[in-house]
Amino acid sequence: MEGVSASVENISPVSLSLNICERISKTVRIDADISNIPKVSGYIYTASVGEASVEISGPDELINKIGSVKAVCKLSSAVTSTTEVSNVSLEFYDASGNVISDSDMKYITASVNSVSVTINVMSDM
Repeated sequence: MEGVSASVENISPVSLSLNICERISKTVRIDADISNIPKVSGYIYTASVGEASVEISGPDELINKIGSVKAVCKLSSAVTSTTEVSNVSLEFYDASGNVISDSDMKYITASVNSVSVTINVMSDM
């Protein structure tokens, strides 16, 4: 690649494998996932995310794999009034809905790692 140079002074073990990729960035919308929260019958639940999107950067082959980003709320108790949940971590998914592995995520940087999610609760009556 033009403009890339490397030098090796000592190698142990004797072999070295390099994987050179183009580094790219893209912006992906963050969706709230509240499917894990305990719900109460008679209420309707919706959610909104404090940050609308996240900018991700990394190797093109990994960034192009990411199809969606979700803020997954995991609460242990039922919610019956509008509630804000802070520091909800983001999960990254491929186009088929599979979670991107931690081994791949270590090469990706994100503009935010957690967001706040507001869970809106309304009576369905």
